[in-house]
Amino acid sequence: MVFKKLFSKKQPTSWLTNYPVYEQPHTAPFCKMTAAQAKENFAYLMANKESRVDALANLLNGFNTDLKSLMAEDSADSLVKALYTWSGEHWPQYFDSSLHNNNHWIESARTDDNLIYSVITDTAIALGEAIIQRRPTYSWGIDNDKSNRTMMSYQRLVLLATRVTDPTRQVEIDIEFNVVGRFLRADTVHQRRDEVWLELVNDCISGGYEGIH
Repeated sequence: MVFKKLFSKKQPTSWLTNYPVYEQPHTAPFCKMTAAQAKENFAYLMANKESRVDALANLLNGFNTDLKSLMAEDSADSLVKALYTWSGEHWPQYFDSSLHNNNHWIESARTDDNLIYSVITDTAIALGEAIIQRRPTYSWGIDNDKSNRTMMSYQRLVLLATRVTDPTRQVEIDIEFNVVGRFLRADTVHQRRDEVWLELVNDCISGGYEGIH
């Protein structure tokens, strides 16, 4: 086990200061992203995902959490539990119920007063990479399924895999939407369940969403 003491309560409230911005090229209101814009956002993710995991790892070092070592473990359980607990302890200090909601997140440039969204995006990337490492049938992609045009995931970056039960269809896992829920809906019963991220990650890794079991 790599992490000795997962969290420190002595962190200053300015731990978010100077965190590098996730500078994706385009933001747009809910379901208004164009296919061309989505492709540019995808290109940004693919070019920068390693450096984004590095940025999150550097941040977590200040909380006595070794992200890279946790990501390298055979099981993703310790990684998911560590990120879930850390986010629950430290993200709420940046939450403003009069400001933060799904639309605000979708349209945010993830900078300045919204810098917490860069951390949230990077947390989603780290979890997505952990899934792909353990189940390479998944890859990053764009949800361009026209039947999802009214869903938050449409024309956004998701994890994709082919359904075993129907190879003509894909599984779309909106990992960022699941992660941002820990910030936007922290007080709901669903988000207070320790297993909420763990079940998602392990169902991906086990092939459950692909219809294997």
